[in-house]
Amino acid sequence: MKIGIISDTHDNLSNVEKALEIFKQHNTEKIIFAGDLVSPFVINIFNKFNQKVIGVFGNNEGEKVFIKQKFSEIGEIFDGATTFQLDNKKFFLTHYDHIAIPLFGHSDFDYIIYGHTHKIDIQKNQNQMLINPGECCGLLTGKASIVILDTVQNEAELIYI
Repeated sequence: MKIGIISDTHDNLSNVEKALEIFKQHNTEKIIFAGDLVSPFVINIFNKFNQKVIGVFGNNEGEKVFIKQKFSEIGEIFDGATTFQLDNKKFFLTHYDHIAIPLFGHSDFDYIIYGHTHKIDIQKNQNQMLINPGECCGLLTGKASIVILDTVQNEAELIYI
């Protein structure tokens, strides 16, 4: 299964649209969103691409109640962290590095995904992968990035927008 991973969009509508187009070109079946959408209107772009999204709130969401309501059109968004299964693999998703990083090598999750730092972090050991796709917005590092995760090949492909 191919999964698009995106984080820290910070209302950069153009980059969100580019990222979702790349996901579409790679035939992703799901999107994982690791926080900091910021405003509810960004969800309108996700709506155009007809892929289900699993997400978490970050530390910059303004209208959480409206975002949660609007997000229900495209999938589910959670406060703090969530766990789920896709393609018989166990996922842990949070926005925060201080929650995700300690789990790497010390839990039974196949994939641990986070955002927040705006820094790309892809680490792999025998049993797990830790993924931070960097920032979709490109505001702090000057580089906008996303990840395509292939659960069959167990590979994460970093893509710059």
